[in-house]
Amino acid sequence: MLVEENLQFEEIQTLKREERRRSLGAFYTPSFLSKLLCSWAIRDKNQVVLEPSFGGCTFLEEISSRFLMLGSNSPLKNVYGCDIDKNAFLKLESLEIVGCENNFLEKDFLLLEHASFCEGKADVVIGNPPYIGNSQIGPDQRKALETWKSIYGFEIDARSSLWVYFFIHSLSFLKEGGRLAFVLPGSFLSADYSKKVHAILKSNFSNCLIVSLAERIFISEGAEERTVILLADGFKEDALCNGMLKFAHAPTLSCLPELFSSWEIDKSVFYDFDNVGLGSFVERSATKKFFDLSLRIPNIVLGSLAKVSIGIVTGDTKFFIKSLSDWRELGVSEDFLKFVVPKIRGITGLNLTKAQVQSLVNSDLRCLLLNTEKENLSTDVLLYLNRYPLEKRELATYTKRSIWHQPDDHKIPDGFFTFLTHNGPRLVLNDARVNCTNSVHRMFFKSKVDVVTSKLVALSMLSTFTQVHAEIIGRPCGSGALKLEPKDALQLKILYPETIDASLVKSAFKNAHRELSKNPPDEGAARKIADEALAIMIGEDYQREIKSLDLALQVARDHRKGNVELSLQ
Repeated sequence: MLVEENLQFEEIQTLKREERRRSLGAFYTPSFLSKLLCSWAIRDKNQVVLEPSFGGCTFLEEISSRFLMLGSNSPLKNVYGCDIDKNAFLKLESLEIVGCENNFLEKDFLLLEHASFCEGKADVVIGNPPYIGNSQIGPDQRKALETWKSIYGFEIDARSSLWVYFFIHSLSFLKEGGRLAFVLPGSFLSADYSKKVHAILKSNFSNCLIVSLAERIFISEGAEERTVILLADGFKEDALCNGMLKFAHAPTLSCLPELFSSWEIDKSVFYDFDNVGLGSFVERSATKKFFDLSLRIPNIVLGSLAKVSIGIVTGDTKFFIKSLSDWRELGVSEDFLKFVVPKIRGITGLNLTKAQVQSLVNSDLRCLLLNTEKENLSTDVLLYLNRYPLEKRELATYTKRSIWHQPDDHKIPDGFFTFLTHNGPRLVLNDARVNCTNSVHRMFFKSKVDVVTSKLVALSMLSTFTQVHAEIIGRPCGSGALKLEPKDALQLKILYPETIDASLVKSAFKNAHRELSKNPPDEGAARKIADEALAIMIGEDYQREIKSLDLALQVARDHRKGNVELSLQ
């Protein structure tokens, strides 16, 4: 039976109406998704189901409904679950659990074993494991993780989020041939530590479908985290599957029933899940078009020309960097201050000049670093430094310095690179010869380049070609921003004509700079200027491909930001 046959037409229409309400700010809990996953995962009334972190009981409610629909008289008899939150058990009391209370434990799932819990293992593991990042894991939970590691001896990246442990531990409770359905965070696609999970899926399951959902379904709960849906079928404990992993995009929840049904009918029509742009919202057909085009027209990777690194680490930005008025209130003279780029969003255009620096200082932006490198410090500066707690000065950030209050490494970059942006990357040339904080990446040309070459690189960074590549290799964040680590930036492909027209580069750079200096910046106009100038220098007709990539870029950015097209009637 197809998944969509289990969902009434009225339910899908109701969901669409709820999507309309949500677009107006009326958010709701997506029980629709729980129902859909239960419909796919549970196929027989006698199956055993495990929900390892049942929380608000949304999945348990839909599991119960699914078993009732399949003809079970005691829908939670073969269902097991656990949670460490006492409130979860208050909700549980409203369900039909008489006679099967012992199936639900107030314990940490990672400390349970199938020999004593869910004996005989489960046909289905389903749920929404905790989205707790490594840095947010508390001491009790971290102790549980260490216990788990010592028992199972499993090598896991130390940066892994809690959901990774839940996923791996869940497999020890799954029967041969079993199914797993999880709602996971976007880090499943973009984080390096997730690669181990991808490998486990391929070796332990016959078939998997990974769906990247553009719609932000947890906003009503204050979470902007993007969602990935995982369906895994045909579990093999011996890890000898060499299974098939497929991938798809879905704009909204209401697209999922048809998508799941299509997968059941013909898995071959779906894209293979590979390592190219796993977290990207660029459609795979557009990704292929990009790489095909990259073989036709002259381009290089940024790393062949430049190095990229983080800016200076102050250790305490609020203490070391303030606005001019704030420093004046503290009695600190401008003689002991120096400008640093605190964040790229305050910098307009394509090159930072000394005039713009002075304008930013005069606007009272928090951009002035305390400069204690002069031989004689004023009394006010010394008094200010003495305010800093002695215990904090013992932190590694400060002890690594020869003088704890001097963070500037004097490595002045040739340009500043936006690494966290809601649109695409931008390279700002450093005409002012200033430094920046680690909120900005620094770009250094490997060898001295002339003015025209540096402007060409900045211009090429704006092109549709490079902006699409940034979407392919970048890492979407929960907030909808795109993040490019230094190693990602070095891989960026930029158009690099064999013959460079210096006059055209200077003119296009000036015009693009003007468009990006507007309030608000006209990024579309700047990109068009870059595209046209580069096309003239390259001398080959590839405008049809650029037009197609431009559309793919717009769709990818909208989906990354959660601005999905609802198309509601």
